[in-house]
Amino acid sequence: MKNTIKKWVFKSFNNITDIKFNIKDLDTELFRDTFDNAVIRKKQYWEREKEKRPSLGAIIRVKNGADYLYLSLCSIADLCNEIVVIDNGSTDETIEIVEKFSSNIKALNKNLKISVYDYPIKTCRAGEGYSNCVQKNPEGSLARFYTYAFSLSECDYLMKFDAHYMLIPKFISVINQKLKRKPERIRLNIRDIYGRHHGFEPLIFKNNEFWYEDIEYFETIKFKKDIPLRHFFDNTILSPSVIHVKRLGYLEGKK
Repeated sequence: MKNTIKKWVFKSFNNITDIKFNIKDLDTELFRDTFDNAVIRKKQYWEREKEKRPSLGAIIRVKNGADYLYLSLCSIADLCNEIVVIDNGSTDETIEIVEKFSSNIKALNKNLKISVYDYPIKTCRAGEGYSNCVQKNPEGSLARFYTYAFSLSECDYLMKFDAHYMLIPKFISVINQKLKRKPERIRLNIRDIYGRHHGFEPLIFKNNEFWYEDIEYFETIKFKKDIPLRHFFDNTILSPSVIHVKRLGYLEGKK
């Protein structure tokens, strides 16, 4: 019954929420130069806010993410204390892009820790036939891969993020405020750039309070603690806050 209510409420909110990018205290800036300066001041403010709430480490598992990775990293730099990139056999410029980002970001995010790890094991593809693949090749388990990836940060909270995700900046302050309350987890509304609703996924959660396991078509995250329904909605961002941009790169029918 509880899950049915959650699904109905989420479906209702999905029908009335829009993607909004403007930050309330910046939307009155009319000229480009003054707006640029206001954005820099806001980024400096967010950097100071990191010291006032629990630490947050983003975990990004990536394979050939060069098309989107740089801006994806930029979108969370003002939120995170640490970004951990785990490369799963990329053959493009993924590593070079992380190195470029790490070099460029220090002016405004001097305390941001950036680490890169290699995970050379070929993983099973989520979807049809996933469970059979894991049975034949246990090392290819996505749950095994994710368990390793999320063990690499000692931050108080971890954030599951992908190379083709962009966090809308206006929600950095929202997430900071929620982190100050030390919730078990925070759900974010993920929306495809073309409009498809990906759901309210628990992208941010307490470290060491979860585990991953494989199910029929993919891996799934499990949590040690259930949360009351009231806290569930208190720590869910209902407005679209993460944009999935991968399909912008579908050129000439390429996926």
